[in-house]
Amino acid sequence: MNDIIPKDLNELLGAGDYLRLTILQVNKDLSSFTTERLEETEIDPDKIRTQLEQIITLLQEQGFSSLNGFVYRVDLHENKYQDFLKSNDKSFLAQEILKREVLKVYLKSQLSDK
Repeated sequence: MNDIIPKDLNELLGAGDYLRLTILQVNKDLSSFTTERLEETEIDPDKIRTQLEQIITLLQEQGFSSLNGFVYRVDLHENKYQDFLKSNDKSFLAQEILKREVLKVYLKSQLSDK
């Protein structure tokens, strides 16, 4: 399966369709935990990351279960989440969430084409 995963997922975030679909995937995963959403019309990955950092802050303020549930829904690797819990680096967590979500979008597109 590794042969279908791109080496740099950040490049996919710069691709219009992947960015739009990734935003939709993040919003879907957020839906059980907050009414906040990423702007679907935004096309700048850095602005999307900043919006996600703000939502992470909001989820933290709502309590551990909201952020924990969202991260679980995203299916972020536990080590990445543990790194965040040690550092409280929201930029790191936002980046890791976006990389995981764009990977989901990419894999869905590759598997649906077959």
